Order: sequence, then structure tokens, then C-alpha cells
Amino acid sequence: MFRLILIFILSIFINGCVNLQEKKIETSADKDVSKKKIEEVSSESKKTELPTPTVSEKAIKESVADVSTNRIIVSVPGMVCQMCVHGMRKVFKDSVQNAEKDVQVDLGKKTVTLNLLTALSDDDIKKKVVQAGYKVDKITRL
Repeated sequence: MFRLILIFILSIFINGCVNLQEKKIETSADKDVSKKKIEEVSSESKKTELPTPTVSEKAIKESVADVSTNRIIVSVPGMVCQMCVHGMRKVFKDSVQNAEKDVQVDLGKKTVTLNLLTALSDDDIKKKVVQAGYKVDKITRL
């Protein structure tokens, strides 16, 4: 009886080892195929070269100058009342830390002085002013 149990256990063990060996062979064969595919793709990609984009130095300097400072004075001729002040603070509230302190509106000079948290381009500033219902005469970076 003991021998039968031992033979049975050994047959299960040997069967399991054979199955594991077959899986290892399949896995190593799959790895070889995968390596070959990777080598093929990488050699093809080396053959295909992408064109290098060219940007003029002038364009780079203009784009850097466009957002080089976060303290800005915007000339807005249509502002005349406290509702204008409120409108300017409202459109720039996401770009400043405190709209009351960082968006200063001078109705006499028709200017908005901004202390921005993050840089905004001139186009972004113009869009915000237009969104409030005004036009921009001039943007000056300090």
C-alpha cells in the first residue's frame, strides 16, 4: 500500500516537472521571437529619420519676451466705473493669488496692473480683457 502511494506521488511529481519543462521551452521560444521582432522594429526605425523642426532665433526671443515677467500693465481705454474694476478682477482671478491686491485698476489712467502667479502671453491677456468686454490698447511688461 505504501509503495502504491509513493508511486502515485512520484508519477504526479514527474508529470508536473515534465509540464514545467515544456512551459519553459515555450517561454524561451517566445522570448526569442520577441527579441527578433524588437530588433526588426528598431532597425526599421533607425532607417526612418524624422525631419528636425526649425525655429528662427527671432521667434524664440519673441516668445520668451512674451512671457518673461509676471508684473504687467494693460492699457484698457473703455473702463469708467467700479463694475469695470469688478469685471477685470473677475477675469484675472485664476491668474493671481489675490484679485483685490494683484489686479489693480486705475480708472483715471485706464490701466490694469497685474501681479500674475504664472506667466501669461500677451494673447492670453488680450483674450481675458476681451472676455470682460473691453479692448486692449497696449501691454507693458515691467
